[in-house]
Amino acid sequence: MEIFRHAPASANYLIDRDGTVYRLVPENRVAWHAGGGHLAWDPTLKSMNQRAIGIEMFAVGSPDDMKLFGITPEQYDSFKSKHPEWVGFSDAQYAALSQLIVQIRARHPGILHDRFHIIGHEEWAGRDRRTDPGQLFDWTRVGLNRERPAQP
Repeated sequence: MEIFRHAPASANYLIDRDGTVYRLVPENRVAWHAGGGHLAWDPTLKSMNQRAIGIEMFAVGSPDDMKLFGITPEQYDSFKSKHPEWVGFSDAQYAALSQLIVQIRARHPGILHDRFHIIGHEEWAGRDRRTDPGQLFDWTRVGLNRERPAQP
């Protein structure tokens, strides 16, 4: 959690590897998690932070995901061999995220359970700036399609 005490960003929720959900910013407050971006299916949307509930999950992504952070393939392989339990997402995280989505949707019925309302940072910001949840995240584990359909 120390990394989030000094980060220039915030999120409404953080899900730890063991499935513990931390509320960092109340849903009625703006969390600064999305930054600049756009959605191909809604070109009128200019800002995501004021409209979104941000959820972060502790995990190390794929080698391609981690390039953004300057991680070389050699560094990635070394880390993965020493800490394979940190690569990808845990069963407990998927279970906690599924429950959290149900709870958030109960409070905000306008959030539909689809890939137009539940998106990753990489879809908003683009993979040149954000790579999460990344290639290792299995959207089907939270009842969603891996790929977002072309149109809502």
